[in-house]
Amino acid sequence: MKNRHFILLIPLAMFMTVIIVTNAFAGHWTTPISGTTFMHIAGKLTIGGASPQVNDEVGVFDSNGKLIGLHVLTADEINGSFYPDVAINADNPTSTTVDEGATAGESLSIKVWSNGGSREFSGSEISLAPGTDLIAFGYQAPASSALTSSALTFAAGNFYDVNITVNTNYVIPNKTVSLADALRALRISMGIETYNLAIGDDKLDVGPMVDGKPHSDGKVDISDAVVLLSKVVGLVNW
Repeated sequence: MKNRHFILLIPLAMFMTVIIVTNAFAGHWTTPISGTTFMHIAGKLTIGGASPQVNDEVGVFDSNGKLIGLHVLTADEINGSFYPDVAINADNPTSTTVDEGATAGESLSIKVWSNGGSREFSGSEISLAPGTDLIAFGYQAPASSALTSSALTFAAGNFYDVNITVNTNYVIPNKTVSLADALRALRISMGIETYNLAIGDDKLDVGPMVDGKPHSDGKVDISDAVVLLSKVVGLVNW
């Protein structure tokens, strides 16, 4: 399996230095086949109005739902010292047996994995917008014909400045919860127990309350324990 590389831009006084380093993968998505021709996107990523966390992942998918670009965030990228850059594979027209990536004009979608919240965001939860921070460093803001709020058009060789916003503030449907759920949320928020999506811990992500309704924010913390306990004792009804 080939290692994929990505470009990081490091401010040095009034200049930027471009460095090629190897990206380490956290493992939510499998590393895509490494191509030889790419389109790059770089820009700001926010999840629920906050900065991303280490090992959060940005995945780019072709029109058939195949992963063709992947980047896992590092500590330097979440503190603002670096801009994460996703290299998106172009398909090799000379290869007839392997689909390496996208073709010119193909519509791409973006998904984000929240490592801390153990949750994947996609579709209407993702908003895309042209960026401006990297224009001076060789990136360009995509034209309106190449970028919508939910999709990006592939063009090999281009370097696009794209901001990705994840909306985690979605309404939770009615759920039956118990005192055990409230206690587990409290223990997770304190670091005593570990969030586990496989056993249904996603139902614990119910805080904060907005207009009397529970809204997920992509993580389990003390606000979730409070909301769950309030429902158990009858202080709120949803």
